[in-house]
Amino acid sequence: MNTAIHCRAFARYVDQVARARAWLEDTLATAGHIPDDARATAVLLLSEAVTNAVLHTTSRTITVRVELSPGRLRVEAQDEGTGATKPHVVQADPDAEHGRGLRIMSAFAHEWGCLDHSPGLYYVIAFTPGKAAP
Repeated sequence: MNTAIHCRAFARYVDQVARARAWLEDTLATAGHIPDDARATAVLLLSEAVTNAVLHTTSRTITVRVELSPGRLRVEAQDEGTGATKPHVVQADPDAEHGRGLRIMSAFAHEWGCLDHSPGLYYVIAFTPGKAAP
């Protein structure tokens, strides 16, 4: 199986969430043959994962690792493990500003969870390989 791996570290600042999204968008666009909906979902979920690390840890960096194989995209957002708890879904109040990120992750990822080898989380997007729209 042909697997491509891409990795980049981002500082734990709010403005880096947008930079992480842009990096993933560029990385997936240059990989080709990833359907637009899978690419958009992966970027949305990375935004949630990096935001989670920014808000809930005191890590200096967040390392994003992308593993792309035919029909499968796995993204990891690894932090330094300085959060009070492991990432978990919470029930947010209707008027709360936070608390929906991992619920979104649960709804859109084919699989997600905490990393086994280090602090952080991962998600998987499965798709039918094909020609991506130009």
